[in-house]
Amino acid sequence: MIKIWLENKINEASIIHMDLSKIDYSALSDVYYFALDNRFMTEDESTNKVILNIVQLLNCWCDAIRFFKKDEIIFLPFDYSDQYIGCLRVKSLNNEEIIVDYGWTTKYEGWEICPSQFQKFKINNSDYKRDTDSFQCNKNEFYENIIFSINQINKTPRWD
Repeated sequence: MIKIWLENKINEASIIHMDLSKIDYSALSDVYYFALDNRFMTEDESTNKVILNIVQLLNCWCDAIRFFKKDEIIFLPFDYSDQYIGCLRVKSLNNEEIIVDYGWTTKYEGWEICPSQFQKFKINNSDYKRDTDSFQCNKNEFYENIIFSINQINKTPRWD
């Protein structure tokens, strides 16, 4: 349903992949702003920092998913780009089911807010532009898919 992984290349820019299998959609994110994040491991731009920063962001996603209530909507940032931030929109239907889609916002640009500042990423539906169809799924299964992705990302080789 959701799978996130880091393609870590030697001597090339690494890429974060996100697949949403229920709607056959893939998104990519450059790691540039994960490395430059001046709120997390400030003097470091290593692969290790990138991996730890991605994991920290995904852990924030998990916390948000676990604690949100019926009819609440949360936005989970993923793609920090120069002109926008790509994100998931997740709506809770009840304690078990959620609706998910992917889009973007220009309320913030990638350079305005660091990936480690998840709590500052506050947008609403009027700030969000949807790119994909929505899909319904089990909240716990979605959460577990993210946990699996975190475990896989933690196994990514560090080149520096």
